[in-house]
Amino acid sequence: MPRRELFTSAQREELLPFPTEEVDLIRYYTFSAHDPFLAIEQILSWEQLTESVSEAEKLARPEDFDYLALLVDNYPQLRRYLPAFLGAFEFKAAPAARNIIEAVEVLMARFRL
Repeated sequence: MPRRELFTSAQREELLPFPTEEVDLIRYYTFSAHDPFLAIEQILSWEQLTESVSEAEKLARPEDFDYLALLVDNYPQLRRYLPAFLGAFEFKAAPAARNIIEAVEVLMARFRL
């Protein structure tokens, strides 16, 4: 299924200069003449926003989702496609995520990549 775009490229360009951090957003809309609700309404309707939030909630997994069970249930597919996936990328991470890279290295050793 093709990915549905909520914004046109012009609308995305218009959004880029906006602050992204919550504190900066609050400061931006508190100390300027910009109305945040008007900014949203200029880009998409409240119905579209509500629909996209509902769609995102359906796609999101709960915090207590059992990823191990997902891996066990889908092991045949994982075993089939993982070597090609791991071989196609060079994985790097910040020092804080070193354990993830080590896990990838274990998988690569397992599949002799």
